[in-house]
Amino acid sequence: MTCNLARQGAAATWIPEVGLAVAGGADTEPGVEVLYPDEDATTTLPFPADEVIAAAPVAGNQSREMFLFCGEDAAGPAPPRALDLGCVAECTPRLLDVILDPTLTDCTGFRLDGGRTLVVGTDDEGMNRSLLVDVATRTVEDIVLREPRMGASLTPTPNGALALVGGVHVDGTPALSVELLLP
Repeated sequence: MTCNLARQGAAATWIPEVGLAVAGGADTEPGVEVLYPDEDATTTLPFPADEVIAAAPVAGNQSREMFLFCGEDAAGPAPPRALDLGCVAECTPRLLDVILDPTLTDCTGFRLDGGRTLVVGTDDEGMNRSLLVDVATRTVEDIVLREPRMGASLTPTPNGALALVGGVHVDGTPALSVELLLP
């Protein structure tokens, strides 16, 4: 695969009916590229430059749509937004009407049944946090961890749960339990 633009910290995910979508991480246009199935180079989409790095991408609620949660640029945290990957001219991100509170960095997003997204990241105190986001109902629910930790890794499991593994407690002792998130 060949991208058309050098990107650092870009968001990338597979979007059904589209292919691999890549957004952000560059201060010049185009802001979005797509690698369509059976292609060996990306196609640029006419979105403005997007310097946001480390956003959590997931498939959106509409066909050919990508949501971006978290991330940051020189101005600070980026707002949640949607990209219409079917756009062909003068494309612009659409701000999502949800507020992630607390603001998270180093996020990972997982698309769930019913149009919801689980966003797991790091809050401003360095602790792992998980938020259940429903863009359609404009709600964000804080999913409280049974064992608060920082520096943990998140991975999907074969049964549809998400496993939060490792990290350390606030006092620096290792977090040895595996926490299953079953939203």
